[in-house]
Amino acid sequence: MAVCSKRKSQEIYFGRYRFRICHGVDFACIWYFAYLFGQPRWVWLRSGFFGLNDTVLFGVVYWIILKRYREAELRKSMSEDLTLGGNKNDQQN
Repeated sequence: MAVCSKRKSQEIYFGRYRFRICHGVDFACIWYFAYLFGQPRWVWLRSGFFGLNDTVLFGVVYWIILKRYREAELRKSMSEDLTLGGNKNDQQN
């Protein structure tokens, strides 16, 4: 499964996930401080759910996609080594 075909698109793709994880951590901090300082329940509950959901879900999905991307790159490099076009020394001999 090829998630991204080029390095530039890979950085954009994973950058979005890193941004959402950081965004979730920010909202989790807002949740903590709002609860700590006695804000109304509707203030800290919404930011807490949003922050924890973003942090956990995007954090888990980020590592799963990163693992699959690395496996795809490894399969691609292994298949290039097995073909004649993958090794330049074999073509010259």
